[in-house]
Amino acid sequence: MQIMTKQKKLSINMGIDFGTCYSKVCFEESHKKLFVKYYSNESVYKHSKVYYDYVNKIFYYQKPEYLNSIETIKYFKYSMIDKSLPRSIKIPVSNPKTTYEILCGIFFIACLIKHSKKYIEKHYKRHGVLQFEWNITIGVPIDNYSNEFRALYDMILQGAIKLSEKLNKYSISMDILDNFCQENLKNTIPSFKASPNNTLSELYAESLSFLQDDNVLEGLYTIVDIGGATVDMAVIHKALEKNIMLSMDNNTKQKKYKYCIFAKSIQPLGIEILKHKIAKNTDSYSSIRKLLLVNGFKNTDIDYNKSEEKKFVSKMQEAFARLAKEVRDKRIAREALINQKGKLRVILCGGGARYKWYKDCISSTWDRILNTLEDVGFRLEFISIENLKRYYNNIDHRLIISSGLAQDIQSIPDLDGFPWDYSGITYSEINQNEFLEETMKEKYGKNL
Repeated sequence: MQIMTKQKKLSINMGIDFGTCYSKVCFEESHKKLFVKYYSNESVYKHSKVYYDYVNKIFYYQKPEYLNSIETIKYFKYSMIDKSLPRSIKIPVSNPKTTYEILCGIFFIACLIKHSKKYIEKHYKRHGVLQFEWNITIGVPIDNYSNEFRALYDMILQGAIKLSEKLNKYSISMDILDNFCQENLKNTIPSFKASPNNTLSELYAESLSFLQDDNVLEGLYTIVDIGGATVDMAVIHKALEKNIMLSMDNNTKQKKYKYCIFAKSIQPLGIEILKHKIAKNTDSYSSIRKLLLVNGFKNTDIDYNKSEEKKFVSKMQEAFARLAKEVRDKRIAREALINQKGKLRVILCGGGARYKWYKDCISSTWDRILNTLEDVGFRLEFISIENLKRYYNNIDHRLIISSGLAQDIQSIPDLDGFPWDYSGITYSEINQNEFLEETMKEKYGKNL
């Protein structure tokens, strides 16, 4: 008689950093973070692109080598809520019924989930694990929790998970995808933590990654995440709440901290925005030109617009100045700064952290607002992210969001001062193009 052995079952926490230019997927194994790899060089960075065959009207996850009628579509994550980046020129506005950015977003994330599950299943196959429970958390812009774009990315995540289970290959016709969206994207979005699949603000995940790190001391920090489309900034505070008893047997104690965000700002000042807004054909030379050159622009390709750079410098300075003034107006923040001898620690991270232009903008901001902050004695202290001990284990700081998302959603602590939780939202109409037509002019300004 054959004895049936019980199959091993494993719960996987998958964290997806859906980026404007690159996406990353992390999963947790015994409190160790591992990353899904792509391409032949096993890179952990997946280009956030889909490929559209405009003759046969088919979307592809990987670029087909045998077709010439292919348009590469990128920036669809951010152009859902802001039209300042280049958009598709091959997909007619009136067709499909669902906006093409939503189609691209759902298809890309569905393929990313399908790819990641296969990678993870193969990883555990040698351990005899045959059954999996999937818990997926995706990082999204803060706009997901406010204004007319509220719950947009929740809707896309839920749809992408359904689609990933139906895809037999990494391609789909536009008509089939459009029909799928019309049929499946009208359900009520589960409230946070009521489902194994959730969205969490990228800025929230990134802030917690620093605050929860034992190597980050108590105090006040400004996190500046420089991405492809946006620069996300938050002033965060870590304070010891109390020592709690960890074990009655060995009488050990564990520190318990209280985390808070005092101020935040999300601005469309990322690297790709700079490239498309500032590059205009002159011989001017500055740190922006250097930034463009590093990103693959040759000398003959650059049309540089000095006046546009001044606008962007001003926007960056104003955004940081507002953060500083918000901190100044909060008593607990002022007390923290006094304890830090007047130093506001600034940590630059994200793909654009290595570009001096951003640091120069923040430093020059300080000269403009110094007089208003004399009562606290503000001054900046830039901390290199590579100096934090957590990164000595070859963990790239660009992976910090996906790493922070790859944990049990129930264990993610509350963060005072951050709007991230909400009850179920229903989208009954998603087939109207005007649904995404208005950009966030109130937040980002009329020129963006």
